[in-house]
Amino acid sequence: MGVNQDHKKAFAYFKKAAELGDIAGAYNLSSCYKYGNGTPKDEKQAFYWSNRAAKDNHPRAQNRVAEYYQQGIVVPLDEKRAFYWYKKAAEQGLASAQYNLGLMYEKGQGTTKNLAHAKVWYLNAATQGNPDALKKANAL
Repeated sequence: MGVNQDHKKAFAYFKKAAELGDIAGAYNLSSCYKYGNGTPKDEKQAFYWSNRAAKDNHPRAQNRVAEYYQQGIVVPLDEKRAFYWYKKAAEQGLASAQYNLGLMYEKGQGTTKNLAHAKVWYLNAATQGNPDALKKANAL
């Protein structure tokens, strides 16, 4: 048993929660805006709500904010800020951020190139089941 999926209702609930300061609500609202679920797609709003949640230490929001800065989507491209946000999320154990941080260390993006650090972060992501991270770690 369950309920029918209703993106518009979910959006309304996430918006209310986010406006009341709920971190998970802010992240979920950012996802609605990013993917156009229950509302028109709006990258500026997606970044805004991701950034709010990231500042409150939501690791997936931090990873998303890093992606915005790394790709220059609705914000100026800024690899140092991308590195900063990937690192915050990686330190909280988010495997995708650990992998992304490994890439940044390997390529010297937003930080000094450091293959030893890259390998450590790749291995952290690999222990959580990321096969690409294991390949990268073994290649270093």
